[in-house]
Amino acid sequence: MRRDLFKSCKLIVIAIACFAPIYSAFSQNNNSAERVSQKIIAHFVQQQFDSIYQMQDKEMKRQLDAKDYEMLWQNFIEKYDTVVNFSFVKTILKDSFVIAESKLSFVSKDFLLHITLNKNNQIAGLFFKSPQVEYTPPNYINTLNFIEIKKKIKTGNISCDGILTLPKNKQKIPLVIIVGGSGPTDKDGSIGVNKPYKDIAWGLADKGIAVFRYDKRTVNTSIFKNINPTKVNMEFEYLLDLKSIIKQFKNDKTFSMILFAGHSQGGFMIPYFQTNLSSISGFIGLSANYSSVVDLLPKQLYYLQSLQKDSASKAAINILIEKANYTALHRAKRDAVQDSLFPGLTPAYIKHMETNKPEVLINKIMRTPLLFIQGKRDYQVQPEELVLWQTALKDACCAKFVQFEKLNHILIEGEGVPSPQEYSIQGNVPEYVINEIALWINSLTKN
Repeated sequence: MRRDLFKSCKLIVIAIACFAPIYSAFSQNNNSAERVSQKIIAHFVQQQFDSIYQMQDKEMKRQLDAKDYEMLWQNFIEKYDTVVNFSFVKTILKDSFVIAESKLSFVSKDFLLHITLNKNNQIAGLFFKSPQVEYTPPNYINTLNFIEIKKKIKTGNISCDGILTLPKNKQKIPLVIIVGGSGPTDKDGSIGVNKPYKDIAWGLADKGIAVFRYDKRTVNTSIFKNINPTKVNMEFEYLLDLKSIIKQFKNDKTFSMILFAGHSQGGFMIPYFQTNLSSISGFIGLSANYSSVVDLLPKQLYYLQSLQKDSASKAAINILIEKANYTALHRAKRDAVQDSLFPGLTPAYIKHMETNKPEVLINKIMRTPLLFIQGKRDYQVQPEELVLWQTALKDACCAKFVQFEKLNHILIEGEGVPSPQEYSIQGNVPEYVINEIALWINSLTKN
């Protein structure tokens, strides 16, 4: 779950982009910008977050403190392992600022770090950007068989971008809505060079099944600026937008039924969705965890720590392990200290999640068509989670469980010991996964 898990970031800012007021024009040479950017990177690597805070201008200090940088960096370390190399790329002059661009290579992914400096070499803006990656579609897909239509989902003042993948010349066809994992998950499920949600959408559309996928509202981190943290829970993160999506499609005569395909945390909430949404004919759990994130986090982190070879990397992960263990022990306690909880989780979110987890709501889906697909190489949501679903649903009327030997958490094949590094290797969701989903959906249309 966290790529997912590893993006737990309901409130963590994965990309910080702040720009200060314009100052008078000034000149600044490349060497100066390079030295400053290297110094900032060194502070990140050595976890000297207060030093980064002190290098900010007044406007940045007002918006971000040392704790924000600590949470940002911990999230990167947890997701992409340690930094193995960094190099200065270039400077860009923009108005009265200099933007210093550096490349940071983590074990499992590269990033471009953009640092905006004012005339005093103070940080006036900072954000991490993923290098552009060309998408390679699966070779089993004929893209002439479908079209894609951009759609915008509006819920109150919040807007999310989505794409409807529609088979050509088809009427009364099933529609699958892909519900992403936790954190700022985009419509393609982008991780590293891979886009598994796009693979699934194109694969199913090629077989005559429509798919809608969308950017979760957490992709737009600016929406959290004026939101009370106690209001951020699974309803805010998922349910409100899904109600808007269903409303848009449920009366469309093109579609014979609406189904949900929930990945990771999106699959964890299947009973919650069934309880709170109407018009859903069935659910697909893709790498879906049965246990709540507070129980999964320690397992995931201990596993990642076991992969590390140097003490510094182990120590960095150990900080997160301590927070994960504290979170698990204090999940129901009112005296839980926010700063001690795992980054991105709040007492309000944890309480809502524990109240609405599968263990509590499992009876709501006993008569619902269900398909669960699990990869045996998934270290984030381990295969034992599928067993928990099977046990809980042993008396269910129509639940199917499928496990594939080579699949990882994002449903792409890999070899050897599972690790975050494999997400940086280009791959696609195999056709046999698409076939399994399509076969199950077609069986529902015949009933």
